[in-house]
Amino acid sequence: MGRMKIREVNALERGKAKVQQCHDPTRLLAVRLLHRLFIPWVAVEDEKRLPLDGNAKIFAFNHNNSFETLPLALYLAFKRRGMGLTFLSDWMYGRLPVIGWLFRQVDPVYVGNKPARYGFLNRGRRRTSIAVKAYAECIERLKKNESIGIFPEGTRNRCPDLLLRGRQGIGEIVLRSGVPVVPIGIDFPTRLKRGYIPVVGSMILRIGPSLDFSREISAAASMEEKGISPFARRRIWAFLRKTVTHSVMSVLAELCGKRYPYPPPVMIPEADGIW
Repeated sequence: MGRMKIREVNALERGKAKVQQCHDPTRLLAVRLLHRLFIPWVAVEDEKRLPLDGNAKIFAFNHNNSFETLPLALYLAFKRRGMGLTFLSDWMYGRLPVIGWLFRQVDPVYVGNKPARYGFLNRGRRRTSIAVKAYAECIERLKKNESIGIFPEGTRNRCPDLLLRGRQGIGEIVLRSGVPVVPIGIDFPTRLKRGYIPVVGSMILRIGPSLDFSREISAAASMEEKGISPFARRRIWAFLRKTVTHSVMSVLAELCGKRYPYPPPVMIPEADGIW
């Protein structure tokens, strides 16, 4: 696993690429118009933390409902002046009338693991592996200095108090790309006042400081140099992946006002000396 080419980190040359802006006038106009439509629904805290340097970033969010994705994506696309941003999204949204067109304006990577609620959408669908296809495409986008947006909970979570266990795909992407994570917590005035998550409603975005995982990335890269066995390498990689995921989820919990009820990963003997 460590050979999943930590060298990909070097390929990114973080910070050296120029700002990539969207030059499609139709798409830019659509983003601006849609932003005006949805901006009344969004309040932002600590907006100065939003990175605008043009370098690739992994934006991580908690996930509450289907509605939040579109205003969130439009806000980021507008504020980042059209810089590339890819969201992981359920494939079915790309096939819905109108909604599909709106989602395509933020250039998503569709994940095809589960069937749609409406049977007609499943016709001609090819099942894909999120671990192989979607994550690989995310790595490719990051190599091109585009940013990605991911919901580590992996599904909508209407619980007003607790986050779901974070899925380790975000840890995998961080270790393979070396790109920092920008956590953004999503909250709702309705949750604060009435104690529940609305299906549709005004949102609060709380932007956290960028998370740098250079220690974990360096530890992963050093495995080949130290001649660690393939078995131990897989165990260390899994530990590092869980560590990154837990760190991201813990920060998201602070930002969104929910609690993350899961303990950090337990240190393993194989990691002694590189961690």
